[in-house]
Amino acid sequence: MRKIHVITGALATAALAMAGALFVVSGQTQAADVSTPTVVTVVPRDVALNAWHDVASFTAPGAVWAESTASLSIHNGLTNDLIQVRASVDGNLFWLGDFRMGQVNWTVAAATRQYELDPGDVMTYQVRVARSGTGNVRIERGHAWWTTQPRTVPTTPPVTASTAPTTAVPTTNPPPTSTPPPGGFPTASTTGVPAGTTLTNDSDCTLENGTYVARRWNCLLNVTGNAVVIRNSELLAGIGSGPSTAAYTIEDSTIGPASGCNTDAALGHYNFTGRRIEIRNMADGVRSEGPNILFEDSYMKLFQTAGSHGDGLQGCDNPPCGGLTTQTNVVFRHNTVDQPCCGGVTANVFWADNSSGGLRVENNLLIGGGFTIRVYHFGGAENVVTGNRVVNNSWNFGYGDNDCDTASNPNIMHWVDNDLVTVDSGYSVTGTVADNVTCT
Repeated sequence: MRKIHVITGALATAALAMAGALFVVSGQTQAADVSTPTVVTVVPRDVALNAWHDVASFTAPGAVWAESTASLSIHNGLTNDLIQVRASVDGNLFWLGDFRMGQVNWTVAAATRQYELDPGDVMTYQVRVARSGTGNVRIERGHAWWTTQPRTVPTTPPVTASTAPTTAVPTTNPPPTSTPPPGGFPTASTTGVPAGTTLTNDSDCTLENGTYVARRWNCLLNVTGNAVVIRNSELLAGIGSGPSTAAYTIEDSTIGPASGCNTDAALGHYNFTGRRIEIRNMADGVRSEGPNILFEDSYMKLFQTAGSHGDGLQGCDNPPCGGLTTQTNVVFRHNTVDQPCCGGVTANVFWADNSSGGLRVENNLLIGGGFTIRVYHFGGAENVVTGNRVVNNSWNFGYGDNDCDTASNPNIMHWVDNDLVTVDSGYSVTGTVADNVTCT
């Protein structure tokens, strides 16, 4: 059973209001007949760094849809501390976000939206403050709110495109989305084109503004508009940004040929968001040559040939690449990168060639590569690599080859909570070999 359908994290200085909340179910948005909020007060206490702590819990009174918000005030921290928040539903873990301390006393709020509880299910907010070394911080105050409604909201049938035209048209109803993994990492079954979707072939390889649903392209797409949306589609040869003003969002889609190997990148090059994407039989996953990239909740099984120099995420600035002059605001979050050993592999994450600082690599499952993580610093904000799980001995040479903090060159890398693990064939973590390994 899918326990949580949509889950988000947000930074705030006060608690989020829950009255009049909206529930989103199977493409319908409607006002919820919500219960009186259940409020749990967080007990003030000192907590150890780098360990998870339960802060508030709620037991479902029946079969319900629920929404919740937690607000926590953390005191006696450092401005570089990382506050991590997650939710646990009967042992299944769901990541809510990483929030950097803005000052020594800081308040964060994390929210979950539209999750499904059975009678007696227990949902718990957990927090960890990550920092190199040992010590304590104080949870000074906090509250958590839960509102519920009975699970009686009607569903709508899946949307298909069997009668869709062959040119791009806006849509008004959200298409079906892939089922998120139950507390784990993305897989081929939780990403890509949803089952039951009927695809319509499209030969127009230049995309201007519009929403494209349930299409299949057998050409490299070139985005020229600044408001392009692609959903529930199959792109056999990849997609890239054209002019510097181009921007696109792609969700619940599959990129790459069904067999063989395409040595190009699946997605590029700036100003795009990718969610729940399955990448198959491509040498490169995401190629960054400019700013404003968010790639999350996706799965890629890369294919390597001699000399392909494949990467899960590659950063390449101008020069030597022909992209834009900055790569700020690039986030690579909660993805599975499976890059088989040997051949032409480079790294799961390869941030090089004058790439701008400020990259965020968070909560990914990383497998393979020459070195699995290679993040270098060429100036600007510090890079952040946190919460990642690297499969032990899946690499050629080592798990990391990075520019790390030194006494003479501090604040170039925030590296914390990166573990070496083992996994099963379904990408579920089965054990931890080394916890919180050092930046190398």
